[in-house]
Amino acid sequence: MSLCGVPIGMAFAVGAQTTAPSRTAMQTIEAREAAASAAHRYDLQDAKLSVPQPGPGSIRRAGLIRQIQAARDRRIVAITAPPGYGKTTALAQWAANPRDPIPWVMVDDGDNDPMALFTDVAVALDRQAPLDPSVFDRLARPSVPTHSLVGRLLSAASERPAPIRFILDDAHRLTDRACLEALTELITRLPPGGQVAIAGRHELDLPLARWRSQGAIAEVGIDALAFDLDETTQVLRRLGLELTIDQVKEIHQRSEGWPAGIYLAAIAFTNTGATRAGPTPSGSDTYIAEYFETEVLRPLDRETVAFLRRTATLERLAGPICDDVADVTDGASTLDRLARINHLVLPLDAKGVWYRYHTLLRQFLLADLERSEPRTIPELHQRASAWFERHGQSEEAIDHAFAADDADRAARIYGGIAGELYYSGRTTTALAIMDRFDRQQLHKDPWLATIAALFATYFGDIERADRMDAVVSHSTYEGLPPDGSASFESMRAMLWVVRSRGGVAGMRTNADAAVAAEPPASLFRAFALNCSAVASLAAGDNSRAETDLIEAISAAEAASAGEDEQFALALLALMAMGSGDWARARSLMDAADSIIESSHLALYPTTALAAAASARVAIHQGDHAGARNQLARATVLRPQLTYAMPWISVKSLLELARAHLALADPDGARAVLRQAEAIAIRRPDLGPITEDVRALRRQLLDQPIGAGGASTLTTAELKVLTFLPLHLSFKEIADRLGVRQSTTKTQALSVYGKLGATSRSEAVALAIAAGLLESSM
Repeated sequence: MSLCGVPIGMAFAVGAQTTAPSRTAMQTIEAREAAASAAHRYDLQDAKLSVPQPGPGSIRRAGLIRQIQAARDRRIVAITAPPGYGKTTALAQWAANPRDPIPWVMVDDGDNDPMALFTDVAVALDRQAPLDPSVFDRLARPSVPTHSLVGRLLSAASERPAPIRFILDDAHRLTDRACLEALTELITRLPPGGQVAIAGRHELDLPLARWRSQGAIAEVGIDALAFDLDETTQVLRRLGLELTIDQVKEIHQRSEGWPAGIYLAAIAFTNTGATRAGPTPSGSDTYIAEYFETEVLRPLDRETVAFLRRTATLERLAGPICDDVADVTDGASTLDRLARINHLVLPLDAKGVWYRYHTLLRQFLLADLERSEPRTIPELHQRASAWFERHGQSEEAIDHAFAADDADRAARIYGGIAGELYYSGRTTTALAIMDRFDRQQLHKDPWLATIAALFATYFGDIERADRMDAVVSHSTYEGLPPDGSASFESMRAMLWVVRSRGGVAGMRTNADAAVAAEPPASLFRAFALNCSAVASLAAGDNSRAETDLIEAISAAEAASAGEDEQFALALLALMAMGSGDWARARSLMDAADSIIESSHLALYPTTALAAAASARVAIHQGDHAGARNQLARATVLRPQLTYAMPWISVKSLLELARAHLALADPDGARAVLRQAEAIAIRRPDLGPITEDVRALRRQLLDQPIGAGGASTLTTAELKVLTFLPLHLSFKEIADRLGVRQSTTKTQALSVYGKLGATSRSEAVALAIAAGLLESSM
């Protein structure tokens, strides 16, 4: 059962390289290029991963660089200061040392997703020295646990000749909790010689106090970044200002060493004889605004001023996008000219393709745009959105659509990439975008709520699933949704089958509607047929279910919908087992397992059924070790098997319980069956499967009660288990789970007992050995 019927295996986004990437990184890039073609000529990734070039007037911060270099034994270098203090310039001078170059990542809002952030870091490291290809394979897989992802990255990077070092600039833009946890885990586990430099406007929500107490962090703040008197003199001379020593001292004193303020104050001094710069101004402050107005804009012609104002709507600038947004034909040459005459227009790459405006200048230009031509702002963002969409940068296109207050456009673009986000494991990004749509927009475009409901249903977010389902239930929509389905009503019908709305009768009605709506060539045809098969099985009509599943497999093959195909294969295999045809069951499960492996679907909850079916086939063949491996994989998925998708969850849990019992593990069977029974109580109208659950319960009455084990972990305990490999306290784990600290501690101790462990580290090791956690290596 798939969220969206798009082809599996869409590559995560990485950009063109300025140096030769490794073969694996190149394959990833080529996969993306196949989808976005010419977009990579101007791909933002190159700007994100290139060390920024020095602007006119820059001076060598020798003393500051020595201070940073002296912290070589610290795992973290934290550089924190407001805009204009030269954080980026200082780091760029440090990173650009040809004898010891340091990989660079400029953080943006899109990095608030662990997959996106770690992709940037991996490609940056790969550009310096090739990584083992396995790390890119791991990054291409969805829902990889943080400890495993960090472990693979560190393991791959440790085999390079260069130490694991990189820079995160503009790191204050990282706000996602999962990203910060991943970064914490990476820093905590850095091998000797490893180092991460983090530059931002404020401290990140990281365990800084702990690192300070360990002597693991070197901190650089305003005092170190501020220019001393000699540096102030150098800057003023670079700017062509011949001032007396007293004038230099006054500028330095009034600006308090603030680098941007020194530049502005120097110009103001020559014009007015007074300096008024403060330590932390913004581009809209009166003094700075006056400076920008008189010293930056006034010498320029009207067309260039308009260019600056209008392109300030862009965080990063290149000629082609500036041409579209500002409605000019010479954007590249204009940026080049401005960069040469004004050190506030900063190049981002050595090729002179990408630039950015200094933060204060951009703030001023945006305020000036609001004053001078406010009605053009939505149109400018519309043009930017259109450019990014044409060049395959859909998330940036969505950002500008929202900035243009055009939620309709944002919704349309999002509808086209929701499936890609789902299959690349970027559910954090997908849900973050979804949260930007208000309730009014969800009712206007209820297919958005359908997508969100399916996301939430599949990944166990019951509250969100119910909330979105309520929107779907009270909405209508005319037209063709951009998600590829035949209609909103068709997608809603499939959602309601998955959620078992209306019991057996309702499932049948909705499945029939979906099959009738989705034509043979539809990407959602296989999904609709699987829904029909589920409805048929819920009604006890095995013959019709088999017909539906056979057709679903063909439709899924045609659409490259691997998730739909493996689900249909698993159901058919279970039906074959029921009739005693184990040879057919084995053949079907070999095909299903191959799809799950090649399409990286093992962590999707809809594959729990396949894991149970494969376990039963293995048991029949006498391969008990193989069966336990499959059951361990399914156990990891159990927290996502909820009453949000009742029939599928109960069916998966029932087959898992049967497999545990066949392995002489009645305790495991009881634990799994209790979960199925809890769902059946909430959703009693599920057809014959509820009697199957009761029958298995009766069968277990005669089985002995043992001492428990890994298979008896509850869903709550499994959730706690996923956090144990991380360097989080019980309080921090409780905060993530939204429960009391005492509850988390009790559950953790129960995990220790069931695994036979006496400590947290031993519990993690035993869980890895049991296949309940991925190894971090």
